[in-house]
Amino acid sequence: MSIDEKMKNHIGVSTVHVKEMKQQEFDYFITNYGDNFESIYFFHNTKVKDLSALSKLKKVKYLLFYNVRGTELWDTSKNESLKGIMISDSKKMIYNLEQMQYAPNLEELLLFSTTFNKYCVKSITPLKKCKKLNCFLVRKKEAPIARGFFF
Repeated sequence: MSIDEKMKNHIGVSTVHVKEMKQQEFDYFITNYGDNFESIYFFHNTKVKDLSALSKLKKVKYLLFYNVRGTELWDTSKNESLKGIMISDSKKMIYNLEQMQYAPNLEELLLFSTTFNKYCVKSITPLKKCKKLNCFLVRKKEAPIARGFFF
């Protein structure tokens, strides 16, 4: 089923879960349908490496990423409505958070990882405008071992 056919079932829905897309499908979805939603949850999009299409989103308020293989964040300066981002188990994506400083209205960022020994953030300095930053580092089958960065 094509993306266009699938989207016929999502008219009037505020949140969409997007999973297992290839790069071309991801770019097409963002360009043609992305701003129809308040929240987009990207789940297991391991074939998506280039997230630059996300810079086109002007109306989306929340983006959630789980197991996404993108290695660089996108230009967030045009994401005018973006208030929150959650990044989970997407360690390559979060190493450099520099682009986050340009998101005009970003209020909160949640970073979550079950591979805590490989979880690394270069610097949180770009997030100084963010009102709420949560980091959860969790061992599988255990309670959180670290939780921090509240401001």
